[in-house]
Amino acid sequence: MPSIGARSKPRQTRGGWATVGALLLLPAACTAGAEHATPEWSAEAFLGGAFNFRTTLSIERSMQTTVRWDADYHTRGLDRPLYYAFRVARRTGDGAWGIELVHHKLYLENRLPEVQDFAVSHGYNLLMLGRSRNWLGVILWGHAGVVIAHPENTVDGRPLPESGGALGTGYYLAGAAVGGSVEKRVALGERWFAAFEAALIACSARVPVEGGHADVPNSALHVWVGIGRRRPRRMPTGHAQGFGYIRPRPSARGSGPRRRHPRERVNRL
Repeated sequence: MPSIGARSKPRQTRGGWATVGALLLLPAACTAGAEHATPEWSAEAFLGGAFNFRTTLSIERSMQTTVRWDADYHTRGLDRPLYYAFRVARRTGDGAWGIELVHHKLYLENRLPEVQDFAVSHGYNLLMLGRSRNWLGVILWGHAGVVIAHPENTVDGRPLPESGGALGTGYYLAGAAVGGSVEKRVALGERWFAAFEAALIACSARVPVEGGHADVPNSALHVWVGIGRRRPRRMPTGHAQGFGYIRPRPSARGSGPRRRHPRERVNRL
């Protein structure tokens, strides 16, 4: 049953699009001093879906009361637009930094009479920075980042225009996300591999409705199945062995046949 609460002053989302740029630059900054490390780059693409736990959806409109109820969301991973995820990672040693994009989707199933339609299907995007460690044959990932949402809703018979947001695209920097996951990779050759991953991710987000806003938190179990390609590490020569490289060993002085000087005369029998 929905609960009725007093009106509250809309809060402004803090931060900004500069947060997105910081996420993209942080991995390079964290590894800038490791000039002698030999990195391994990889790229992964996933399809999948999510099981969404019930969370409290709150909708506040001007001159009206706030409604709150336990929202039941479905993801519909194989419906267009598809649920998908990408990751690009840079590994050194047994750890890696990665940039991840998860195109998550929310479709509200238990709507109230005043809410004719409510979805975040284009999507409830998670742009995150990931940090991983190898452990017992699997890869453990930690994730933190931002929610970039494209809401589609009709509340009190008033549809939300999709021309708002950043540059009129309908996308809003809506909130924050944090989580963790376990990944298992299966080699398909020297460069290619199959990847299987399960993640628990919790998010908070605020999206607009016509004449107000909605607080749309989400906690979900995500399951990803995909394929990846890596660039194997190379061992350059000519560097100090102390940094993990192999210095070519010079041949012993005087060993082998003596090379004749071009002007040296050869006595022929």
